[in-house]
Formats: sequence, structure tokens, C-alpha cells
Amino acid sequence: MGKYFGCQRIGVVISVLWALGGGYWGYALGNQWSETAREDASSRLYECLNDENLGPNSEICEQREREIDRIGNYRWAAAALLGLGPIPIAWAIAYLAIAMMRRTRPPATQ
Repeated sequence: MGKYFGCQRIGVVISVLWALGGGYWGYALGNQWSETAREDASSRLYECLNDENLGPNSEICEQREREIDRIGNYRWAAAALLGLGPIPIAWAIAYLAIAMMRRTRPPATQ
């Protein structure tokens, strides 16, 4: 029983490291997604404003401007998902593996 407590300590350390590293990775990835979406929407708005047939007061240009305002910030959602999401899955897999190893012990020899 004592060896499992050591494994649990290792699992907790790995979980904390993953939460920090995965959270940072998710934050950076979400920031990249937000910037890319804003750049794409700004490009479409710029094309609309420079179009001779549409102009700045057209409905299409106003719709594209509202689209820029609607673009969300995905930094914290991605950080939470990538930082915390895999941890319970990994713990469940580890507990299932330990349970399977306990059930498939070789029979005692006499």
C-alpha cells in the first residue's frame, strides 16, 4: 500500500506541472486564435470599405464591423481546457490501470 502513495505523490506533481504548462500553452493558443480571427474580420471589413459599390454606410460593411465586435477572447477558455481538462482523464486511466493490475495478479504458488 505504501508504494501507491509514492505514485500518487508523483501523479500530483505531474498534475500541477501539467496545469501550469498546459494553462500557459492554452493561453498562448487562445490568444493566437483571437488575433487570427480579428485579423481576418478586419481584412474583410477593409475590403468592404474600399469597395466602390458598397462604401462605409452599406449594410454589409456594418455587419462586418459588428462581427469584429463579436469576436470573443478565447485565452482563458483555452487555458482552462488545456490546463485542467486532461488531468481527470489521466487520473481515471491511472486508477483503472491499477485496478486491472490488482485483478490480474498471478495465482499464489504452493
